[in-house]
Amino acid sequence: MNDKIYMKELQHWDGEKFITFDMLELTDETIKVAVTNEGKISVYEYELFEDEQGIYFEYGNACTRINVNDFEIVEDIVDYGMFEKLWEFSSYMVKRDFEVVAVSRINEVLDVNIDRMELDLDRMGLRAYAKGRPIETTAEVGGTRFKAIMVEDKVYVPNKNHIA
Repeated sequence: MNDKIYMKELQHWDGEKFITFDMLELTDETIKVAVTNEGKISVYEYELFEDEQGIYFEYGNACTRINVNDFEIVEDIVDYGMFEKLWEFSSYMVKRDFEVVAVSRINEVLDVNIDRMELDLDRMGLRAYAKGRPIETTAEVGGTRFKAIMVEDKVYVPNKNHIA
């Protein structure tokens, strides 16, 4: 039996990498978010501010402005399998000394030049296509340029909603 989980999420490009914010709690004065940054997941509570552009919080040493209204509702299917949530899979990989560069739901990924493995909902699949360090780049698919990940000559778009 599958349940649908709805969560407000924001993927922020800091100029070097994506940082994902999952909204856990929102009050009139604070926001609590799970922050996924460079494979690490942490929970933080931030003070909220408001100006003519809306309600926001300041993230990181540079006090980057993150607008609360920029969060989008995302849907995740919970299958009561090994991992109920996407972040649990990331955490599992990090605990095993993997560096997690991007985590996506399968319906968000565009395979640029990688053959997709057959989907098996009863098992976790992990396949390496190339050796080397991942590089954040861009890739053109159907006339649109997307933010992409490249290892050697293999390229994929981790989120088809992130246009470069």
